[in-house]
Amino acid sequence: MNSAKKKKTREMHGEARNWSRRTPCTPEYSVWCGMRARCLRPAQRAYANYGGRGITICPRWNSYPNFLADMGRRPTPRHSIERRDNNLGYNPDNCYWATPEQQARNKRSTRMLSYGTTTQSMVAWA
Repeated sequence: MNSAKKKKTREMHGEARNWSRRTPCTPEYSVWCGMRARCLRPAQRAYANYGGRGITICPRWNSYPNFLADMGRRPTPRHSIERRDNNLGYNPDNCYWATPEQQARNKRSTRMLSYGTTTQSMVAWA
């Protein structure tokens, strides 16, 4: 991306890192960039677990302002983006801000148990 386009993007939402003023990007912008890297860049370390296995980003979230409008600000610094269904992509219906404890219960390796019509993790049953 050329510098003119970077400058235009920063001016549009003002949340990207500003190197000349030494201001960091906002946490939400950082999450958005990380999400895109995991899903769209094969050279990124986590790509195999995201884009490499078909996790996509909805077209609306190609725009950071749309992502922010749908997700809102993180409730606390401990929250990060989480997908309700780990086999589905990033979209407004599947994503929410979650704590590390919530995320630990929503891994692909978490064993789920069903009783009647209720399915939840073993930790939740305990």
